[in-house]
Amino acid sequence: MGIAGALLLLHLVYGLGFIAYSWPRSDWLPFDQDFRKGSLDAWDRLGWRQLCCGHSAQIVPDPIQPELKALKFDLRRGDPLVRGNQRAEVRLPAAAMGQEMVYSLSLFVPQDWQPDPLHVNLFQWHNVADKLLLEGGPAQPLRLVVIGNEWFVVNLWDDKWVTKWPLLPERPGGSRLLFSGALERGRWVDWEFRVRWAWDRSGRVQIRKDGVTVADAAGPNTYRDLVAPYLKFGLYIPAWSDPDAASPVRQRTVYFRRVQVNQLAPV
Repeated sequence: MGIAGALLLLHLVYGLGFIAYSWPRSDWLPFDQDFRKGSLDAWDRLGWRQLCCGHSAQIVPDPIQPELKALKFDLRRGDPLVRGNQRAEVRLPAAAMGQEMVYSLSLFVPQDWQPDPLHVNLFQWHNVADKLLLEGGPAQPLRLVVIGNEWFVVNLWDDKWVTKWPLLPERPGGSRLLFSGALERGRWVDWEFRVRWAWDRSGRVQIRKDGVTVADAAGPNTYRDLVAPYLKFGLYIPAWSDPDAASPVRQRTVYFRRVQVNQLAPV
């Protein structure tokens, strides 16, 4: 076998292994964590913890009700890079295309949160790139970010087989702002995302904030991949990896009190 054949075989093994690792399953559902056990044992699987340091994620008393527990994420500019960027996150398995999922997260932004033009990702759904097709890693198809003093929920999608080729810019087929609003500090905010993952018009995204529907959008909501996206939450500030990205903020803290994920039965 020549060098080209060996490289092709290596690529096939890697691509198939990535698919096997990412393939959706339902044995972890329903998922419900309120952190009362005081540990991250629910994330004791390969790749589920994307944390650099002991301070990155800790179970602490709830900032409002100390008798309860919360998961505190702490990210400091200059922390060692994790997966090539400044992040303190945990993840869950991927969903299946066409499956309707319900994701619920209770989120607390501290009162002393400083506004900053740099994007702060608090939770995101990351796509599972089709490595067999040499696909790179495009931007998250769905995410909640804080910019300045506002929440933003942004959605990208694409019906091409490859959205991003390595070393080339990505060109998704579409994008939309699903929600924006004033950032609330010093209180718990309950978010619910009901998503039917699809790269065609059969998709749908419904968002409830504190029990009130703030977005309901039909149509494509992700990339044309074999597997639907997976949830990540915590703190992710990609611009902090760039020493030229000016920011008055050197540390970010955020809390999660409860995380629930379930899938709905087909109608």
